[in-house]
Amino acid sequence: MKLKNYFLGVLLAVIGLVMLIWPAFCIKIVVILAGAATVANGVCNLAKTTQVSEDPAYKKTSFIKNIVSILIGVIAVLCPLLLMKSVSVIWTVITYVLAVYFVIYAISGFFISSYTKDLDSEIRRRITTESMIYLLIAILLFVLPIGAVIETIIRIAGAVAIVVGAIFITKEIVYSKKMKSVK
Repeated sequence: MKLKNYFLGVLLAVIGLVMLIWPAFCIKIVVILAGAATVANGVCNLAKTTQVSEDPAYKKTSFIKNIVSILIGVIAVLCPLLLMKSVSVIWTVITYVLAVYFVIYAISGFFISSYTKDLDSEIRRRITTESMIYLLIAILLFVLPIGAVIETIIRIAGAVAIVVGAIFITKEIVYSKKMKSVK
């Protein structure tokens, strides 16, 4: 009998239950984690800016893009914690802020890949692809009614977590009974 499998099953089931009962709380947590990841990405990219190219236009554009990334991440972390209590308001504000951020990120990426002379073709291709993806995500964020979609996804993920948790627990119970009967 493995205690960690029981623990994992119970933990998944509890997280799934929380996701089903309080999707708004889970959305706040996701927004905060996404904001923290955006801040970390901006800080890491700031550190790498000088390693990719010495072109002043690249450095300036990349610096602005990374500072905006850090600011957007801070807003995403602070909004659910300090400014707003309603999840739909939080999600609407964050959605549009992220959409604008992604547009700015895409434009700066296109600028960097087009006008930086000493970029390696592989890096240029990666930046262009990233920029296209960010632009598509921005368009989706502007078009979709994201609050209802996210809440539904959270509830579905909660149901899946409960089922997976139950499978872990059941599997461990069956396995431990088989091991007892073998002895």
